[in-house]
Amino acid sequence: MSIKEWAGVPLVIIDSDRYFFDEDSLRDYLIDSDVDLTDEQLCICEPNYERQLDPTDVFGDDLPEDGKIRDDQLEATFELLNEWSSRLSLSRGRREGSPPCCHSRTLTGSLLHGWGHETDR
Repeated sequence: MSIKEWAGVPLVIIDSDRYFFDEDSLRDYLIDSDVDLTDEQLCICEPNYERQLDPTDVFGDDLPEDGKIRDDQLEATFELLNEWSSRLSLSRGRREGSPPCCHSRTLTGSLLHGWGHETDR
């Protein structure tokens, strides 16, 4: 697994559905569960976006035989819709077949600093 510096993006515990969207939620989980950060394997999430829509795929059965859409306004609407993409969900990131994980030592300094603790950097 490759190690990647955490930049405050959502995290997930590997092999679980436990997501953390900020340091506070991760810190609360560690305290409430009495878990040590170094015992958890955290992975940086990557966003999942919706697929681009093609009007010929959507209206394929209703188009004339040549398969062309002759309505410029309809095509413009699909282009606008495709530009206005948003994050639908999150999933564990992947890089070269392995998730880019956040090494717990990288997080330890950041989290403990927020609690006023000294770290052994």
